[in-house]
Amino acid sequence: MATFGLWYFRWDGERNVSSLGNAEDEFGGFFDYAVALPARRKVGDGVVELTQYTGDGFLDGKKFAEDVFSIIDRIQVYIAIPYWKYNTALPRDTPAGTRGYWVEWIRGVISIAPSNLKGFYWSLESAWMLHDNLINANILKQLSNFIHLNGLKFIWIPYARTRERDNTDIHQIYGEHWFNYIFVQPNYYFSPTINSAQGEVPYTYDELEDYVDWILEGQLYIAMEADEGVITGCGNCRKCTLNSPELCKKIAGDYIRAQKDVMGKKFYHRAYYFGTSLTVISEMNRYCKNTLGENYV
Repeated sequence: MATFGLWYFRWDGERNVSSLGNAEDEFGGFFDYAVALPARRKVGDGVVELTQYTGDGFLDGKKFAEDVFSIIDRIQVYIAIPYWKYNTALPRDTPAGTRGYWVEWIRGVISIAPSNLKGFYWSLESAWMLHDNLINANILKQLSNFIHLNGLKFIWIPYARTRERDNTDIHQIYGEHWFNYIFVQPNYYFSPTINSAQGEVPYTYDELEDYVDWILEGQLYIAMEADEGVITGCGNCRKCTLNSPELCKKIAGDYIRAQKDVMGKKFYHRAYYFGTSLTVISEMNRYCKNTLGENYV
């Protein structure tokens, strides 16, 4: 069993700054692996990833890795391959990777990588990335082959807030074996509704159970979702409509409850989004231990 925690770094004009400070020991008390990725923010209909973009993938990847490994020097790390630019909601390369940016990013990371580099994380989260021509299948295959030839692993954490999950690219991509692990984001914590063929419908606990069953049948893994809402009652918990830490904890705890109800246990591997505070994990561990008899992580 392995647990993967998302650890954000934000570019300040000179370096990529850790969102958790120097918290490696505390982080390692919860998670087996760190997924080091750029902070991000929405811009219109797109996203920007807040790490340096010079157009030189080798230079940018090397700098990101240097800053990450200056903070995380013992826990094994998956380094993100950023899809989006820093300053505009545009990709860092063409969908076919014709400028070689993403391959060069990997080379830059590997050039300084210490022994605790475990692999890479593909940061484009859209479960429709092939269908929507955001990325070409051939470049994903190329990236996967290059990573694996270097003895490293490749993971992906797509979102799919929909009942129509069989219409996403997830099963096709799983079947290609480009990624060692795929963790799917249900987005139950964030939204009171889920998309369906009939439009938006209430995102009930039964819907979450159906989602967990779909992940299980597809031989995939789950992305656990919580944030500072379990402390403050706001954050991104159900779009901040609950305004109650206890209700947010219950929603986040439903991910554990659904796994136990559907399969009698937690998924063997799990990825965790928890905002930028490890107190979120401490609070959820306490809540789940008291209400469900086992820790959240």
